[in-house]
Amino acid sequence: MGINQLKIRPCELRDERLLLQWRNDPEAIRWSQSGRAVGSEEHSAWFRSSLSSSSVQIFIGFYPDLDPERVGEDCLGMVRFDHAPEVSSVSIYIKPSARSQGLAKELLSSGISLLAAKPEETLVLLAFVHDGNSASQQLFSSAGFEFDGRVGEFARLKKRVQAISNA
Repeated sequence: MGINQLKIRPCELRDERLLLQWRNDPEAIRWSQSGRAVGSEEHSAWFRSSLSSSSVQIFIGFYPDLDPERVGEDCLGMVRFDHAPEVSSVSIYIKPSARSQGLAKELLSSGISLLAAKPEETLVLLAFVHDGNSASQQLFSSAGFEFDGRVGEFARLKKRVQAISNA
């Protein structure tokens, strides 16, 4: 299976447990801004609030030739956009067994393409990447994000995305 086959779908309630597993993976914790695992109650409150919020979009990456109804096994990662009035922050997780296969770039690109299809003029994306996380630094750099400052141990990376015109 090649990375060109990767598709994304909106996150659903059935993905809650899966996202908690990915979020609490030791590598994800290591590079997260909080630097800690989250409990199931805390995650559930965040997850349900995020799903019902118009300012949060979460997409799940999967291979379409596998069964998308099988939660977890066929899901490869998630990309999340938290929208604020002038910028949107982006977060991405790849499930541990699917890392180092080039999936993050395809997942990130697919998510950004969905956002660019909206009738907004220009979208400003921000990613916060830990200084030690060279894989994420390379990912966002290859996706056109540029250094825009520091917040503690994190580089703030920015990308301007022009809306795709339907004209």
